Amino acid sequence: MKIMQSILSTVLLTACSFSSSVYADEDYITVSAFLGSRINQDINNQGSSNNAELSSELTQALSIGWKYDTKAEGELLLSNSKQHLSMTGTEFDTYVQYLHLGGKVLFTNETPFSTNIGIGAGITYFNPNTNEYDPKTALSAHLSGGLRYQINQQFSLKSDLRVYATRFNTESHLFCKEGNCLINLDDSFYLQTEILMGFEYKF
Repeated sequence: MKIMQSILSTVLLTACSFSSSVYADEDYITVSAFLGSRINQDINNQGSSNNAELSSELTQALSIGWKYDTKAEGELLLSNSKQHLSMTGTEFDTYVQYLHLGGKVLFTNETPFSTNIGIGAGITYFNPNTNEYDPKTALSAHLSGGLRYQINQQFSLKSDLRVYATRFNTESHLFCKEGNCLINLDDSFYLQTEILMGFEYKF
């Protein structure tokens, strides 16, 4: 628990420094749009064998980036996927959304291709597409790796791989209504992976 708090604190401080630096050096701002697929693990229901299965579905993502240094960028990311949840006795659709602030280290060369690795932190929002259950917000972080192909000064093609880890504290719950909850969680992480492709426009 202390290790996770330390990691999140470091990531958030780094993200804040990215955010403040944009005012010092506004060399460029980028907007990127992605489509892709999200790969899931089951959500373990503490104390029960009735675990929740989430389908792998289409993902839409939008990110805003800015220059932090010659080889680094800040990033604000929103990722959304409508996924089908199924358990014994019930099933419904739920939106699983990430809003993260972070940054990337860029590896460039003299060719149009470049790569990057990144880190970010923020929140995960579980939003059931039904009035039967309440939404849930939890802290999360991600690691990413990406490939960029620069077409010209403004446009680039991009491909990203992102791994998200959502933190559930002791005695957390998901999909509750009036004190009754479908899923009980206890001091655990929930992992999801995204494979994305899209384009970037640079201002």
